[in-house]
Amino acid sequence: MIKCFVFDLGGVVVNYKNEYYFEYLSRICGRSKTEIDFILTPMIFRFETGAIGEGRFELEVSKALSIKRSNVGWVDFYKQKSTINKGVLELIKELHKWYTTAFLSNVDKSRYLLTMRRIDTSIFDYRFGSCYLNLYKPHAAIYKFVLTRMGFRPEETVFIDDRKDNVYGARCVGMHAIRFTGLKDVRTRINALIGR
Repeated sequence: MIKCFVFDLGGVVVNYKNEYYFEYLSRICGRSKTEIDFILTPMIFRFETGAIGEGRFELEVSKALSIKRSNVGWVDFYKQKSTINKGVLELIKELHKWYTTAFLSNVDKSRYLLTMRRIDTSIFDYRFGSCYLNLYKPHAAIYKFVLTRMGFRPEETVFIDDRKDNVYGARCVGMHAIRFTGLKDVRTRINALIGR
């Protein structure tokens, strides 16, 4: 029996992907998005697991891409380009009436705090950000931690994320997992799981 739904933030609750940021940096420094992704991914991992702070992250990006630190714009770009997916929030609000709801996101503290000011956090019984857990999706440890903290078995929990690797990671620990491709599809798949 399904008892809990866990949603990702970026790409699900929030309309935003780091690819947008890589494209922005590509225009500034003249490198390809692929090259920027390769250079920044290890830095973003350290940043989003709390190993480094925002100042250190921006300094490292500035040096790695040979751009001014003022052009890094990690938080400012996110503020300008991200929007809240109101349809997903409405879905979570509906589910929250009958099920435990949570979010689990790979996110740094600055974007986490900004997002918390922009959404109704009362519809989430639990809130998990990688920056506070020092764990990262799709590693099994983060899903196991979340399940233990909430007190649910994997088969009682549904995880929704836009990234294929994160969905696979959740399935590997026994959770039901849905790849988010749009609101209509996720509603259909949730209804199938709960027998509506």
